[in-house]
Amino acid sequence: MLQREVKQTPICLPFSDPNKYKGQFFFHPVKDETQEWIATQDIDTANAYHAFWQKYPNHPQAEEALWRYACKNNIVSAYQFYRNNYPKGKYRFEVYDRIDDATFAHCKTVKDFQNYLKTFGEDANHADEAHNRIDEVLGGMDIPIPTIITPEKTIITPPEILIKEDKKPYLGMIFVPGGTFKMGDIMGDNENNNEKPLHDVTLDDFYIGQYPVTFEEFDAFCAATKREKPKDEGWGRERRPVIHVDWYDAVEYCNWRSHQEGLSSVYDIEKRVIDPTNLNTADTDAKRWYVQADWNVKGYRLPTEAEWEYAAREGGI
Repeated sequence: MLQREVKQTPICLPFSDPNKYKGQFFFHPVKDETQEWIATQDIDTANAYHAFWQKYPNHPQAEEALWRYACKNNIVSAYQFYRNNYPKGKYRFEVYDRIDDATFAHCKTVKDFQNYLKTFGEDANHADEAHNRIDEVLGGMDIPIPTIITPEKTIITPPEILIKEDKKPYLGMIFVPGGTFKMGDIMGDNENNNEKPLHDVTLDDFYIGQYPVTFEEFDAFCAATKREKPKDEGWGRERRPVIHVDWYDAVEYCNWRSHQEGLSSVYDIEKRVIDPTNLNTADTDAKRWYVQADWNVKGYRLPTEAEWEYAAREGGI
């Protein structure tokens, strides 16, 4: 039903069955951007605001749409996404406070509170409360800080917590000294265009698993988090490399391993938010979670492409 005295933009299309309908064209109205913004506000959901922002990135209300999307989700990654797109935007000062509040709301352990203070400093919105929570825990007081539920029966023995300056061998991991190496098509066989151009990459020291993650290790994670274990195709489990694991499973496993050893989570995983930078379709990537990595914390993570190539080539040789 059309509103009276509202300008409509017609679209002309040919009839699919000219024998059934007489004439060559028909007309139907199309909402303009202003009408869609009004409709988006009526719907008033995070997905609606995000869809409007994607469709009309240059609209006068595009920034407002993305801000409302962030506020509706009220998570750190959504606020960071707004800040990345509008570093000098209308809410550039308020977004910092929102990130502060959302970060504190997700603090669960002493290390989380310590990292919060390290990130936002003594002027943080919740600095006093963070100090109080840390003091109460370290002082032996029993306060309701949520903890990660561990499985009743531990299947694997976690490796010792590592210090970067300590280069002693340890269970499951090896130390890789940093350096500079040539990354790309070093063989000159021109097999893949994405290996060009050949370029220098410099890496810091890092640790990497000596062997691929095994079924035994991953099954412990599945048991602890009550998820279905991946199939082994009849080839066997235990110490064999795990298969049928996607990238999202891998980052969740990394966070779980970090929690088991009292380390911080590297990955901030938001399953309710579709990553707006993910160009995959739902057919090829049904999850499309919004995942961000904090490279400054100490915890398990996936090696970068450069780290993997450097380690696999024994220091880039």
